[in-house]
Amino acid sequence: MRLLILILSLPIICNATDLEAIHSRAIVLDAHADIEIPGQESRYAGDDGRSQVEPDKMKRGGVDAVVMTIAVGPGPRTPEGLQQAQARANAELAAILGIIAETDSNLVLAVTADQVISAHDQGQSALVL
Repeated sequence: MRLLILILSLPIICNATDLEAIHSRAIVLDAHADIEIPGQESRYAGDDGRSQVEPDKMKRGGVDAVVMTIAVGPGPRTPEGLQQAQARANAELAAILGIIAETDSNLVLAVTADQVISAHDQGQSALVL
């Protein structure tokens, strides 16, 4: 509780310059984001129709790392349903890896906290699985 009070009090006890300095040293993590599959309609797209997890949007928002979600909605519990779910999950994973593979993205895949810290130290952003 004391930590929450301290965090909420920061704007009062710090000036804007102090807050910017703290923000620039901290690792800013978005703890949950759904992936967009290119060419498919999604309710998670931004106002521009593009994924909310794009390197330029992350940079503008000061976000250093995003925990990505691979989630498949409910479906039939049949061999065909399981096959469809696996195909959807594979497509979502491929979309995440595709964003990272873009040569100008400055993104890395992170599966550990140390990898997130290393990316931050090297001026890169991380997508976390």
